[in-house]
Amino acid sequence: MHSSTALTTTRAQSVASFRNNIDSLLQRLNDEFQQSKNIADKAEAFTQRGFFSRWSGSLTAKNDTDLAEMIGSLGGSLNVTQEVVQCLLQISSEKNQVIKGFHAAIVDKLRDLESNDTTLDFNVRENFTLLLQHLKEQVEDKLEQANAVEEHTAQLAEQSETLAAIRRDLQAQITHSGRVTEQVSALEQTTDKQSDELAALKETATSIHATLSTLEHQLAEASLQHKALFEAYQQHCNDVEHAQQRQQESVALLARTMRKNRINTRDILLFATTAAVGLLFWLHFAPLMH
Repeated sequence: MHSSTALTTTRAQSVASFRNNIDSLLQRLNDEFQQSKNIADKAEAFTQRGFFSRWSGSLTAKNDTDLAEMIGSLGGSLNVTQEVVQCLLQISSEKNQVIKGFHAAIVDKLRDLESNDTTLDFNVRENFTLLLQHLKEQVEDKLEQANAVEEHTAQLAEQSETLAAIRRDLQAQITHSGRVTEQVSALEQTTDKQSDELAALKETATSIHATLSTLEHQLAEASLQHKALFEAYQQHCNDVEHAQQRQQESVALLARTMRKNRINTRDILLFATTAAVGLLFWLHFAPLMH
């Protein structure tokens, strides 16, 4: 806040100094005009002197004194030039805001010259107006250049901001790309792992399928064996049943015979043999019945 106030004060002082220089330039120009008139009058009086007057003046050094006064009076034009140069230096050395103040000072002075046509001589007012117009052109050129610089500066600032935004977006894209790359790498690793697991599952499934095929084959063979055993069992049962039936018939026959006749040794041996054969047959095929 303090620096801003100091800057404003400095600008105001520069504009006030420029206004003073313009006023001083006008005063110098007016004085120069008056001196020029005096020089012209003195030159005319010098040239109109007679022979004896000029001869006596050369003896008394009056001629040299008059010429020195006229030459010294002509030095006022150098002071005017210095005042103009001072104004131009101020215009070229200040910033845009101060230049605007200079422009306002010149416009105000031109307006004063237009409204005040009695105080100054016409030639002084005309010459001073030309000087102010020249200074005004210099100020306007400087303002145009300053405005162009400000526009370019604003464009550069905007472009810098745009570039900064592009850099931020690019950095964000790079960061996002890094995350995506990491995710892709993780997915590839997961995919490879799942591929290995899938291959292992396929191998397990193939092994299970082969085992199932083997079991199906064994089941088919077992079914055939079971069928053969069942048929053999049925045949055995039929044979046992027939053997029992024959045994019963033999026993019945033996009983009838024993009722009719006495039992002799031959009949006893026949009965014992038949019973032994039936018992052996039963012992041989009994496990197949379970």
